[in-house]
Amino acid sequence: MFARVARTRIMLCAGLALLILLAPAPCRAQDEEAGDGAPEVMIADEPDVVVPPPTLPAHIHCGQLLKIEKQEFGVDAVDLDKVLAQNQLDPAQPIPEGVVSQRGCPDGKVLAICHFSIAPKRSISKHDYVLECDGEDAVCLAMAMEGKPFDARLGKIARTGVARLLFDVPATATTLTLRPALITRVPLAALKDLPFGQAVEAIEEEPEKKGEGEAAEDNPDEDAQPEAESKP
Repeated sequence: MFARVARTRIMLCAGLALLILLAPAPCRAQDEEAGDGAPEVMIADEPDVVVPPPTLPAHIHCGQLLKIEKQEFGVDAVDLDKVLAQNQLDPAQPIPEGVVSQRGCPDGKVLAICHFSIAPKRSISKHDYVLECDGEDAVCLAMAMEGKPFDARLGKIARTGVARLLFDVPATATTLTLRPALITRVPLAALKDLPFGQAVEAIEEEPEKKGEGEAAEDNPDEDAQPEAESKP
């Protein structure tokens, strides 16, 4: 009697265990079937963020970058051979007479002149920046204060005013990147896609000569005397 009851209980437990083991399989199959027919979720691409080029003047470590001038003909610069011949190596001394000449552009290049406004207690070095164009770096050739000839002997300008740095870049360049060339404790940011200025004309066109009649028509009141005020 007891043996029969025990066998019955064992059979019931085995049957329940078998049902438990077999139950998840159909559920997984139903989930897979539902997943195959479920619509795919499309994730929209994020729109490209267009970063506008910096506007000039732009703030940098020494003050401001005012503009980048394009020069196709040449600039006044100190001739190193001449100053070496006179043993005039100190750029702090006045520039000797007869050592300034025109510095032209290499073939396929134009001159790029960066104008910087130097803030008080700030300075700029000839080695601080490079101009990058189409993957090529142009190093500074010479520097000068505004109104002075470029001087390759100068390595640093540390006074307020407008300092100019001279580079040569490809003639096809339309934008330039001013990139820091030195590794500093505080990283300096590059200024990308800077507009490259229009070429400066070497010689101003002379005005066309006009006849006396045309000149009189252009300035009809040039020789006219002012009319006397009418009295009441």
